[in-house]
Amino acid sequence: MLTLLRMLAGKAGWLLLSFLCIVAVLALWNKLPDRFRDWRAEAENTASVSGQLEAGRVRFERAAQAYRQQLDEEIASFQGRSGAELAKAERDLQQRRADAGKRVLGPGAIALAVATGQTDRVTASYRAQFFELPLLERALQVIALRKIDAQVTSLNKSTADYRAKVTQFNALVNRRNRLQRQAREERRYPACRRAPGLPGCGLVRNVGTLDEELARRRPALTAEGTRLRARRAAMEALRDGRARIPDSATIIANATQSYGREAQRLSAQSGDYAWNQGRDALRRYSTTALWILLGAVLLPILLKLFTFLVIAPLAARSRPIILHDGGPPLVAGASGMSVEVGLDPESELLLRNGLQSSATNIQGRDQLLLDWRIAFSCMAAGLVNLQRLRSSQPDHIVVTGADSSHRVALVEVPAGGAVVLQPRALLGVKKPRNARLVISRPWQLHRLISWITMQLRYVVFHGPCTLIVQGRDGVQIEEASRGRMINKRLTLGFDAGLAYGAARSASFLPYLRGQASLFNDRFEGRGRYLYEQRAAGLGKGSLWGRGLKGIGDGVLSALGI
Repeated sequence: MLTLLRMLAGKAGWLLLSFLCIVAVLALWNKLPDRFRDWRAEAENTASVSGQLEAGRVRFERAAQAYRQQLDEEIASFQGRSGAELAKAERDLQQRRADAGKRVLGPGAIALAVATGQTDRVTASYRAQFFELPLLERALQVIALRKIDAQVTSLNKSTADYRAKVTQFNALVNRRNRLQRQAREERRYPACRRAPGLPGCGLVRNVGTLDEELARRRPALTAEGTRLRARRAAMEALRDGRARIPDSATIIANATQSYGREAQRLSAQSGDYAWNQGRDALRRYSTTALWILLGAVLLPILLKLFTFLVIAPLAARSRPIILHDGGPPLVAGASGMSVEVGLDPESELLLRNGLQSSATNIQGRDQLLLDWRIAFSCMAAGLVNLQRLRSSQPDHIVVTGADSSHRVALVEVPAGGAVVLQPRALLGVKKPRNARLVISRPWQLHRLISWITMQLRYVVFHGPCTLIVQGRDGVQIEEASRGRMINKRLTLGFDAGLAYGAARSASFLPYLRGQASLFNDRFEGRGRYLYEQRAAGLGKGSLWGRGLKGIGDGVLSALGI
């Protein structure tokens, strides 16, 4: 019961998780169309805004020059105005600066305006940021200097008044000092100094009166001098700031450069969107891609059409190849899952694999290669690590194919006969014990058909010997008689005395679809040929379609292996 509950709980968990995943997928899928539309609109708006900014660079510079000219005319009109007029003009410029500052957008607002395609807001922000605010700030600085110039006259007048007061003060000081010297020359000075109210002490009393007046005037005069020096120092500092006021032409040049950088930045940003990249790639490379696609589709068809209509008829008209003069034809029985191979003291069997049953007195040992003279062909065809089987009395051995899909047949090559065979189809060979297996490899490089069909060499087994041949789904033996044709993919071997040639495939469409080879093997004369009974469509495929393996198979086929 506990196990059943655990199973139900586990399945319930998986079902719940699957349910939640399905809900999440459906929710995302429901929002995807809107998201795609938003992404597309954002990409298109960014590209549109960046394009309009790039196109409006000249208009931006003209607008900056016009605004500069307007403010320069206003600044020129400040010359000679009163302090009140300059103050009013300053308030107007400050208001215009505040209005321009409101049009300046931050990075987030710029991104939003670009994404929504609000080109006017972006342009207005760049105008206010790059030339309106700097030019207005410059105008305010010029007004500040004009106000200083207006205050110079007042400062000079105050300075003159201050100097007159200083002169009067100094005159009083000189008069007081003169009276003081006169009073000291009198004999009664000591008494008058102690009691200025005595008769005859008028000079001392006048000195005291002047001292009181000087004491009264000195603080006010000192404070006024301090204020005047402070005002003059402040004016001199502001005058020095005149040199730091930027030139309007420099402001316009900087504004144009900044605008260009922003336009390039937005253009690069618009190019980063996948939608714009895809649209740009489609616009730039669509024609080339179309030609490449048409070439990829049509070129193989045209190539196959050329080979079918030109190359194949040329091969069919070429003179066939005859590899052996005369000789008795091969003798073969029906193929089956297994065959019995008879052995006697005068013969031996070289077997690759497939030994099913044998007598207990069969002698066997290993043989590395079928024939050392054709070592490469043996290794390429898999005729390595063979068993050499012998018997001291007449007996037989049962041999089967490599797997359940292969059937085997015995092909007897009489003395004086010869059989062309693909070594890959050879399962074993029975030969006289004391005779060497004769295998020749004639090249046909001088024949045009060899180069057309890429069959440059053949492997020929000479009799007397018995070949154990295997083929998928069976091995069929037929008489060549007046002329026979077989799918090239199925051919296993033939009598070397037959006239071997090529015939074009019966129709084009099976060859185009890869269901048939371009060439069929054609045989004429007295003799027989062998072929597999499998379906022809189960061939190896095209040479290039199988990559390096296809190239290797093509080379081995050209060598007759």
